Amino acid sequence: MPSLLQVVHGYPPREVAGTEVYAWRVNRELKRRGWRCHVLTATRAPGHRQYEVLEQPGVTRIVNNFPFRPLKNAERDPIIERICQSIVSRFKPNLVHVQHLAHLSSGLRFNVPTVGTLHDHWPWCPAGGTMLGRDGSPCAGPHPNRCAACHSAWCHLPGSGERALLKLAIWLSPVVSPQGLHRVWRSLPPTIRRLLPRGAAPRTGSEELATRQEALKKAWSAMDRIIAPSRFLADVAGRNGIPGVQVLPHGVGPCLPRDQPSRGPFVFLGSILPHKGPHLVVEAYKRAFPGQRGRGSNHDQPGLEIYGPNTGDPAYSSSLAWPLEGPVLPREVPGILRRARALVMGSTWPENAPLVVLEARACGCPVIAPATGGIPELLEHGRDGYLYRVGDIDDLAHSMLKTMLGPGTEVSPPPSLEQHVDGLLAVYNELLGQ
Repeated sequence: MPSLLQVVHGYPPREVAGTEVYAWRVNRELKRRGWRCHVLTATRAPGHRQYEVLEQPGVTRIVNNFPFRPLKNAERDPIIERICQSIVSRFKPNLVHVQHLAHLSSGLRFNVPTVGTLHDHWPWCPAGGTMLGRDGSPCAGPHPNRCAACHSAWCHLPGSGERALLKLAIWLSPVVSPQGLHRVWRSLPPTIRRLLPRGAAPRTGSEELATRQEALKKAWSAMDRIIAPSRFLADVAGRNGIPGVQVLPHGVGPCLPRDQPSRGPFVFLGSILPHKGPHLVVEAYKRAFPGQRGRGSNHDQPGLEIYGPNTGDPAYSSSLAWPLEGPVLPREVPGILRRARALVMGSTWPENAPLVVLEARACGCPVIAPATGGIPELLEHGRDGYLYRVGDIDDLAHSMLKTMLGPGTEVSPPPSLEQHVDGLLAVYNELLGQ
């Protein structure tokens, strides 16, 4: 059977956001079908040296503890490129599938057929791919002055405090595992973590931005096929110099749907970050159900549970003034969704095709989500749940009440992971045949 190398910016169990989980599921399904697969990924691992290579069966991780870069570097890292080339030479894949180049290098090239999947706006949005302005408002699109200012506000280079902590972590690593050090860091109170001096934001100009954008455009143009899971993202990519993107909707594995509507709580599942909008979900819930302040629920007053990693500003998490359930493993998500009254999303950025929406549908769980990005392609309003105006707290609260008081929705099942991988294999086999 052919061999495939997947390239991605993070990979479970160390990184468990949507793109990372998607890559893991595809890898598992291809192995089930007999493919020889290997994953090449970046990871943030305090306690390990910068650029250290961590090997485990089927996965090679390159430690990158400083993921922020000045735009003048054009998202390139020659050291990571050399490490990647040595791994490619050793594994000798027939095919490469690039899921993401963030934290790796825009200069990566492969001498075998290469497929790329667009998961977000990162190739043309240097502020984390969110397509949001500095004030959190939707961005009309890349512009030299606007993007340079956004990147300067979003990015920070490692400060003296970060570098000192990383050195301390390396010194302690013989007696305390990096995973243990990471857990200790996450358990520190936000007030203490905020005392760590951050590095200064780089000064970014339009010339540096142009260099970065051109490098990313060349990186994606060098691939033989480009895929996006939504028509929305494919169209946006075309407007930003990456044409000819093929649409292939995501799929998810089987999940036992529930027999009847749940009387459980509303659930938010996502990173605790402003552009994911948990603050909007909390405020809408308070307006819809005044007096409710916790996770408990009953027939008349549902609770609200917020799950997700606290990877952003600790001050933002504290500002929610709501109990946080913490991160969950991918295998725990179906159980949470099967007992949820509805999955509630607060995203203010134009999301591509969130896997959690498909997971909810697979569990028979209604979804309340903003009508932005590729989300309307995943939901039929009034059947799979409700779409509301992005950022409109009153409309979100009204959708919660409709879900609470209405007769219930008949959620349709999403495409399966097997169907999605069938589509991938059609692309793979075409390229291997050529």
